[in-house]
Amino acid sequence: MAAWTASTMFALVAGARAVFDLLGRSVIWTVLRNKPVSELKKEVEVPQAAAVRG
Repeated sequence: MAAWTASTMFALVAGARAVFDLLGRSVIWTVLRNKPVSELKKEVEVPQAAAVRG
């Protein structure tokens, strides 16, 4: 009985984590997708310029 309970709890925890992972990925994808390309390029260029100077 203890093994069954443990495996059931593990399945529930793993399933809950998978759901939250998918929700997080969809939120991140939505945020990144809605930004203009020029804005994304600026975000990428700034850290590279700072690394060259430093």
